[in-house]
Amino acid sequence: MKKTLLTTLLIVTIASIFTACSTKRYGRLQNVTGMESEYLTCKAIDIEIDKAQNFLKNAYYKNDKIDKEYILGILGDLGIGNRMEYSEAIKSAKNRLADLKKLQVEKSCN
Repeated sequence: MKKTLLTTLLIVTIASIFTACSTKRYGRLQNVTGMESEYLTCKAIDIEIDKAQNFLKNAYYKNDKIDKEYILGILGDLGIGNRMEYSEAIKSAKNRLADLKKLQVEKSCN
């Protein structure tokens, strides 16, 4: 009885260790800061827009990819952590893109 309980606890502990770090990491983009809006040139804004768009493409690609983080995330929390991480990454990128496009209009960039 004790041996079965100990074995079960060991398995649960090991599974928890592997699933705890199984959430995919996408990263975040920050909103445009006051200093950026003041000092970014039109060319620099174009570069930042391109970076944000590439971030989105990479996030979309990584989300569609089935890898160990995906599988462990499904096993650990039914994939909820992966979906939340993905949503926050996309949200941050879209917010930055919106800020940059607004700045582009304010500075009368083409």
